[in-house]
Amino acid sequence: MGGERIGDVPALVLDDHNQITTGRAHLPTQRRTVRLGKGDIMRGTLLRRTVAVVTSAMVLLGLALPGVAATPDKVVKNDRRSVSFVEGDVCEFDLHAQFDIKRSLTDYFSKEGDLVKTVITVGGPGTFTNPETGLSVAVHFHRTIVEDHVAGTWTNTGVLRHVTVPGLGIVFHDAGRLVETLDEPYDLLFAAGQHQYWFNDSEAFCAVLAG
Repeated sequence: MGGERIGDVPALVLDDHNQITTGRAHLPTQRRTVRLGKGDIMRGTLLRRTVAVVTSAMVLLGLALPGVAATPDKVVKNDRRSVSFVEGDVCEFDLHAQFDIKRSLTDYFSKEGDLVKTVITVGGPGTFTNPETGLSVAVHFHRTIVEDHVAGTWTNTGVLRHVTVPGLGIVFHDAGRLVETLDEPYDLLFAAGQHQYWFNDSEAFCAVLAG
């Protein structure tokens, strides 16, 4: 699928982290998720990291802390997101996807006020459409993303995308657990479960949309 680390999506790794990273995942180390939310989340994370740095400075100066370290910072956001995937990202034709996303993002800080972990829950229904044939299928997803800023890992657990077609059953299923490095080049460290999207197993899914 093409473009943002929404995952996701459909990094679509939405991620106030709303980025979508895509590309042909010929190698397992290439991210093909839509981190539903990474672009937005990244901007939010940068702001929160700035707050953490300021907080640390206050500790060094002996100033009173506003309780940042004791209370997690949580943000809840709902939105509708449209994503386009070019030929070759998933199928041998262009795809359009739309998602109604519900997500929450919680930042956890150390006693010193440093950002140590970000937990993102994201899910919702959506549709994949072939603009040439006009055919569409419903997709559902619900996943939890943990960004460990100490270990430097990004863990994605849950259903990344699931498509069922009447009369055919499940034609696209990506679920389980994925662990990658938090920063580029986003090396895949661990994978468990069934990940058709990640490993280019989308033939049945594409056949339905091809008509």
